[in-house]
Amino acid sequence: MNWKKSEKDTYESLKALRKPLIKQLIYICLPVMVISATLVILLLELSGYPGTMDDTQLGFSAEIIKTHFAMMKSEDLSLFILGNLMDYAFLISYGCFFYCSARYLSWNYRQGSLVLNANKIVAWIGVISAICDAVENVFLLSMTVNPVGFPNWFAMAHSTFALLKFIFMYLTIGWLIVSFVLNKIPSISTRLNFEVSNDLVK
Repeated sequence: MNWKKSEKDTYESLKALRKPLIKQLIYICLPVMVISATLVILLLELSGYPGTMDDTQLGFSAEIIKTHFAMMKSEDLSLFILGNLMDYAFLISYGCFFYCSARYLSWNYRQGSLVLNANKIVAWIGVISAICDAVENVFLLSMTVNPVGFPNWFAMAHSTFALLKFIFMYLTIGWLIVSFVLNKIPSISTRLNFEVSNDLVK
């Protein structure tokens, strides 16, 4: 029908305009991710924070974090805070990278196809992982205001959002790898490149 053809033409026009922009954003996000992650690691190392990812982000224990903070000098704590503030540049860049990569890979498929719809969902899951990371950092930075006397539920909330971050992050990374591989295998890609509506009719 004409409206279907018009909708397809609109989709193809948008794809032609947005795909180069998305590709440029991916290239911008990559160096920002590397630089910001390097700075975060460097600042945390310089701070001398004795904790690990397991006992801090996924520890669900206020007492352990308080013990680590008690071992730090005020100057070290300042570097720790700066490192976690720098982490916002990293999480924004990887959230943007996840979204753009998923959308870029999806445009090799027809509108309404299963893989395209899956990539749209995963694109937002990647953004949600970055949002969880941001909230996680809010609680961690809130703990530094009163390093040995913060409310215990701060640590529980911090670890909860950290766990959600990792779940959503690994789901996104896993699907991006699958989607990339599917794009590289023409026979499978062609087989999956059908519209959901057609599949439901059958």
